[in-house]
Amino acid sequence: MVSISVGALFPRATTQPVESGNPDLNDLKALRELKKLIGIQILRGLAALMVVTQHVVMDFPPPNGGYLADAVSQFMKWGAGVDIFFVISGFIMVYSSRSLFAAPDGYKTFLRRRIARIVPLYWLATTAFLVLLLVMPSAINSGMPTLPHLVSSYLFWPISGADGTLQPVYKLGWTLNYEFFFYVLLALFMFLPLRKAVLAVSTTLIGIVALDSAMALPNPLLSWGQPLVLEFGAGMIIGLAKIERISLSRRWRVICFCAGLSLLYLNAAIPAPAFGFMALGLYGIPAFLLVISVSLSDEPHKLEVATPVSKSIGRVIAENLGAVGFLLGDASYSIYLLHPFILRGMHIVFGKFAILQAQDTASNIAFASYWFLSLVISSLIGIISYRWLEAPVTRFLVGFGESPQKLAAV
Repeated sequence: MVSISVGALFPRATTQPVESGNPDLNDLKALRELKKLIGIQILRGLAALMVVTQHVVMDFPPPNGGYLADAVSQFMKWGAGVDIFFVISGFIMVYSSRSLFAAPDGYKTFLRRRIARIVPLYWLATTAFLVLLLVMPSAINSGMPTLPHLVSSYLFWPISGADGTLQPVYKLGWTLNYEFFFYVLLALFMFLPLRKAVLAVSTTLIGIVALDSAMALPNPLLSWGQPLVLEFGAGMIIGLAKIERISLSRRWRVICFCAGLSLLYLNAAIPAPAFGFMALGLYGIPAFLLVISVSLSDEPHKLEVATPVSKSIGRVIAENLGAVGFLLGDASYSIYLLHPFILRGMHIVFGKFAILQAQDTASNIAFASYWFLSLVISSLIGIISYRWLEAPVTRFLVGFGESPQKLAAV
């Protein structure tokens, strides 16, 4: 059974070179090394499940769900999984694409890869949502979109919908509007060397946010000027530190990890809007600390074969849980995009049997069942989607412009 060392999350720091004189070889190494960032992979999976939990809690407004739903809701700001995603995105874009900076047509390669990775599944999810909206309008809490709103949703361009919010037709895609803004901005500065590009992108993000804070900017700058875009910049800085072989000892990374989790727990009691500088401080800083804790080590990560005979039962369990976390990291994008369909189906089934309105002890059992099934089914569907849809389609589309050697590492 393939599993992952329990030390994978916080490996001991070493200093090993990761670049060669060949840009293509550097790029190939970066992609392969990215696959071995076990801590980042596990954190991506946990971030996806945090978002699932946030939406589960929203399906059980008080007093539904009993004290258990209330306790879970107040334990942590589960929506901070999005902030973790944004910091990880900044890290990955810099770390995995480092040889594309100041390279001929580097920006084209970068954008081709991002489009192949993000667009197909999002377009499929948006189209599926529209089909459900036509076939089962009573099951979808949304009105029919206008043509401009529909087109802008497919193009990742933020405009106001019928309800006045800056969200696409498939509302979960609001995060992808920010992601694509970041991708295009990064591509614009890829003619520069890596350090200068990171500085230019970070400065631009700060400038847009500052302008949006100082004056009422029109769309889409109103959307792109939200402080949470600075989380991409924070991730880029971590990625640059990783490339520069800056590392922290295991002790300091454990401290960062514990501090990040503690802040998410403590900040849950502080009322804050979803956007703005307060939200950035409450959720962006913990996300930054968590990503630092699992990324700033140069020790090579290795997959190990778990042998119950030679290892304690506890270690074997921990290793295999790590392997599950790694798999969830691979499937995190599919889990994120597809879980609303799972929750909507479960909401219909549970509602048909009046389980959502259960009272007293039954309400706690109802919430626990709903939460558990949501996490399990969303994870399984996400893994299936990644293995048989997302990954094959991405490789097929990227393959139009990539060498076989690079394609094998994507």
